[in-house]
This record gives sequence, C-alpha cells and structure tokens, in this order.
Amino acid sequence: MPSVPTADFGELLRHLTQARVEFIVAGGAAAVLHGAPITTEDLGAYVRELANRKLPPPDSALKGEGHVLLATALGPLDCLGTLAGGIGFEELLSHSAPIKDEDLEFRGVDLPTLIDIKRKTGRQCIRLARIDAPARDTQEGARGRRYLREQLAVARSIVVNTVKTDLHGRYVAHVFYAFNNRGIERTFLEGRYLNQELVDKGFALPELKAHVKGAINCGASREEVLEVATQMIAYCGFPAATNGLLAAKEVLDELGAESADKP
Repeated sequence: MPSVPTADFGELLRHLTQARVEFIVAGGAAAVLHGAPITTEDLGAYVRELANRKLPPPDSALKGEGHVLLATALGPLDCLGTLAGGIGFEELLSHSAPIKDEDLEFRGVDLPTLIDIKRKTGRQCIRLARIDAPARDTQEGARGRRYLREQLAVARSIVVNTVKTDLHGRYVAHVFYAFNNRGIERTFLEGRYLNQELVDKGFALPELKAHVKGAINCGASREEVLEVATQMIAYCGFPAATNGLLAAKEVLDELGAESADKP
C-alpha cells in the first residue's frame, strides 16, 4: 500500500504567496505553528475568493461547506470552504494573526479560534482528569473556561496526555503547557500542569473531594465514607489510599464546621 505523502509546508506556503493567493493557515498546520507537538500530513488553509487568483480550486468550490483536498507535487493541500453557519475566510480574518517565517509572511488562525473550530466541526472533546469543574453555563464555569483559553492562547508548547474515555466519549486527559517551545518531553516534565492550576486558582475541585461531598449529600454517613477510603488500601495501595483518607477527612471536617455554624 503506497504511503501518504507529507506536505512540504515551506514550499507550499512559498508557492501560494508567490501566486498572490490570500489564505489563512488552519487545522493541524496552524496548531504546529502555535507550538503544538503534533504531526500533520497536509496544509489546511482558508482561501479568499478572488477572480484573478492563479491557482485552483475555482471560486465555486470554495462557497460551500467542507473542503477540497488537492494532491500537489509538494504534498496534500486542503483548501477549506466554510464552517456551518457560513464562516469562511472573511469571517476568520479578524481571528487570525500575521506570521513571519524567514522571507515568508502569511496569516494563521489564532489558537482560541482554532480550538473553537475543532469543537464546532465535531472533533473529540477533552475532560481534564482528576478534577471537578463547575458547569460551563454557570458564572464559575465561565471564569474557569476564560482562564483556560487565555493561558493556552499564549502557550507555545502543549502536551495532552490522554488516559481513557469517559461515559460520554470524552478523552480524560492531563494537560501540560509551556510559554516557550520546549518540545514534548520537556513540556511534560517541566511545563505547567493545567489540571492542578485550575484547582489551585479555585476554578475546580479535586475530583475526590467533589465525590465526597456528593456522597454526603446523597445520604452517606461520615463513617461510611471513611470506611470506603480505608477499604481502598487493598486495591490502590497504602500511599494513594492515605491521600484519599486525608482529602475525605478535610471535606468532612469542612462540612462538620458548616453544620455547627447553622442555628
């Protein structure tokens, strides 16, 4: 089976620029330009509809939803049309930023918009592991989401370590990022841990604490919660069970103090 050719991004960008094609780099190529440690085989770009453009596809192919994948001598070129709702080149222009690479100048979709496009086009959703965040339609959830978007918008290196999928089909992941392009290994070992940051800044709770509160709200007693945590020693080991007991006791003490303060 023949291998799929990988795009020569530099030469494709050079030819598009020399042919006076107005375009905005998007998709996996844009993610790479933002420092994401991923690989992609084609150059994806939104192209402006101009009558005197020298390269295909014709304007008629750019007006509908979807894309036109061109097999070129320099590798695959994915010419993107419009998103659902008619969002295309003109609408994305204000959500792109100029990029300069040696003697080339072009535009790329900014990171927050790129993430939003992936969501709208039905790409996989990610749930941050081991934390419990407020619902996105609440004021607290909106604050946490805003912080997440602001941090990732300026990150130059992002590593998403997925561990499983949840009941809703979302990837459960640990996310690490850095403000310089450190590469995958250094970002993972030395970068900032987004999941813990959200907890430290009050945008989310450690998942275990949220479940302890849920158990108490559903009628479990303090003794039952502590007994469950104790029984976990045989399954997850003494260190992890001890951390769980301490977290559970902290929540139970907080709830006890709240109950004592009530008339």
